[in-house]
Amino acid sequence: MRNRWFDTEEHVDDFGRPLSRAAHDRALHPDPPRGMTKGEATGCVLAAGILIYGLVTWDVPLSLFCFAFLLYMLRPLVRQHAGPRGRDISQMMYGFSIAAGFGALVMAYL
Repeated sequence: MRNRWFDTEEHVDDFGRPLSRAAHDRALHPDPPRGMTKGEATGCVLAAGILIYGLVTWDVPLSLFCFAFLLYMLRPLVRQHAGPRGRDISQMMYGFSIAAGFGALVMAYL
């Protein structure tokens, strides 16, 4: 009996298991690569402006905190565009951004 859910004759995957309609449609329409939303881009531009202000006024904790925020926000772009080492670089940026943010808070209160 022919399965009426499929438009093509591909009823099994590469391993011989039967495909459901959801798996078949997902394979035909993969998710588009995710970029930055308008809010994330606005946050990065605002943080870059505050970073420049912090550098001009020699406010080290503010500059370090804005730098940590920018590192955290730019991780998905690095993961997407850095090639085979993108995941490793992204996780290194995550760790450094957490450490720098915590260090900026400690510096602000000392």
